[in-house]
Amino acid sequence: MFKNYALMGEFGEYIYFNFCKKNSLNPKFIRMGETDVEIEYNGKKYLVDVKTTDLKQDKYKGSRHRENLCYDQVVVDIDNNSIKINPDIKSPLNRFGKIIISDLDINYEKWIKSEKPKKNSSNSMKIKRDEIKQQIKQLFNQKKIKVRTIVRGIVSKKRWSGRPDNLPGSIATIKRYPITIFIQMKYQDDLNEEIYKIFYFDHKLLGNEIKLVDADKRQQNKGYLKVIDIEDFEKNNNKFVFKNIEDLKLFINSF
Repeated sequence: MFKNYALMGEFGEYIYFNFCKKNSLNPKFIRMGETDVEIEYNGKKYLVDVKTTDLKQDKYKGSRHRENLCYDQVVVDIDNNSIKINPDIKSPLNRFGKIIISDLDINYEKWIKSEKPKKNSSNSMKIKRDEIKQQIKQLFNQKKIKVRTIVRGIVSKKRWSGRPDNLPGSIATIKRYPITIFIQMKYQDDLNEEIYKIFYFDHKLLGNEIKLVDADKRQQNKGYLKVIDIEDFEKNNNKFVFKNIEDLKLFINSF
């Protein structure tokens, strides 16, 4: 039914969001900082990491990286053509008791045809990341250089087993931009982020000073054949790794 677990995860978020909407929990898509959805109950806001699986489980049994998150689980039961939601112990969805949604196949077709949701633009993490992107753009505009900026949370460092899909990106992207700036964020507190590291990738160095490795199977299915080996880059190109925007600014002003 699903080509990969990422698509199944998107479907799970769709099911979860619609259930919350029907039950007046005022859901908002966040999809940032390990948070998928924000919901409201009795005047209180809850941040939720929606975990989707096709394993027949009664609760989420995986890792918990943040104390202030609810880890609500969506179980896709293909054998019984149904969907189950397992609320976390601190989730407001517990008040609904056993949550079973019938007609998996019908809901799947609705999801395929549905408009993909946009992130909540008022989210504090998104606002911070947009500000950083604008600062980076302005730095390079002064040098009349077109730059591509990617911002990712600390999950890209501590939880992903592989390397980011879009580094360096498609051939068209590489040709369009001479430089990619990759920024990893870290948690400042439960609701805010700050810069962890800034990576400067000069596309002229791809395949030489910047080591490329074969993409994993999931990435190949998405059309990426090679990806940047960030561990090798950080080890052998430390002069292109910065702790903050000011350090990056000094570097840019040197050329």
